[in-house]
Amino acid sequence: PEGFAMIALGSMARREIFPYSDLDFAFLVREPSDVAYFERLVDLLHLKIINMGEAFDQKGFRMDTRLLSKEDHYRLIGTPEQLAEMQNEENSGELVTLNAMASVSCIMGNCDIVK
Repeated sequence: PEGFAMIALGSMARREIFPYSDLDFAFLVREPSDVAYFERLVDLLHLKIINMGEAFDQKGFRMDTRLLSKEDHYRLIGTPEQLAEMQNEENSGELVTLNAMASVSCIMGNCDIVK
């Protein structure tokens, strides 16, 4: 898809990432129909990380499990409006997610979507 942006979140966006940091990132898409493509892409990326000998534990290079969750509430793939909806009073208990989304940086794609 052409209308997308991959954005860094949290420590990666703030350029504070360390060897034991998890990868916090999201995909913004213009069309909701493109979400399935990026879900498959994230699954393949996750397999690549596992193939490097990494896992879900707290040590080493790993992906943020919120990106991998199948619950729409935590899935960090969607339109800018969908991800903005996550920052509401209902999700205020998810401080880790809200904190990660407080800092964003465009990694690749159409960075105008981020604005």
